[in-house]
Amino acid sequence: MKLIEFTNGSDHPFGNRKGQETYSKLKDYLDQNSIEGVVEISLEGIKATDASFPRESVISIIKHLNGERLFYLTGFNSKDLLDNWDYAAKAKNQLVVTNYDNSLEIIGPDLNTSTRELINYVYSQSSVTTANVATSMIEVLEKLQIPKLKIKWPNDIYFEHKKLAGILLESQARSNNQSVVIGVGVNY
Repeated sequence: MKLIEFTNGSDHPFGNRKGQETYSKLKDYLDQNSIEGVVEISLEGIKATDASFPRESVISIIKHLNGERLFYLTGFNSKDLLDNWDYAAKAKNQLVVTNYDNSLEIIGPDLNTSTRELINYVYSQSSVTTANVATSMIEVLEKLQIPKLKIKWPNDIYFEHKKLAGILLESQARSNNQSVVIGVGVNY
C-alpha cells in the first residue's frame, strides 16, 4: 500500500485533520479489501510530515488493528521523516517496525534489552524456525540470570518443570513478498 494514495497525492501531509482523514481512508480500504496478515505501508513519494499526521493516521490504524494485522513501514526518504514518525509512535505508545536505509528500525516506546536482542537475532537469520527462536530466547533469558531452562519440543520453554514460554511461527507469502510472523507468549 502506498500512503500517498490515501493523502490525495499530497507529498507533505500535515496536521491532525489530514491524519484523521487518512486514517478513515486506510481503515475503509483495509476493511473493504479484507487485507489480513502482514501489511506493508510504503512512504515512497512522501517528502515530509509533521508528527501529528502519522500519529492520527498510520500509527492510529496500527494501534487500532494491533493483534489482527502486522504492519511494517518502508520508503522513508530521510532520518528527519523517520524521527517525526518515531515521535508519533511514542505519543501513541505503539511499537512500529520500519525498514529505513535497508535496515530494521523499531520506532515508538523503548524496547527492553532482551526484547531488542531477540528481535535483532531473528531479523539477522536467513531463515527462521521455531527451534532457532527458542534457542535465542534461551540465550536472552540466561543473560537475565534465569537458570536451568529447557526446550520441550521446539515451541515450549520450561523452567523448573513449568512452562515458561510458548512460541508460534506463521509463514506468509504474497506476490513476491514472504514473511514470518513470530508470536512469543511468556507465562510469568
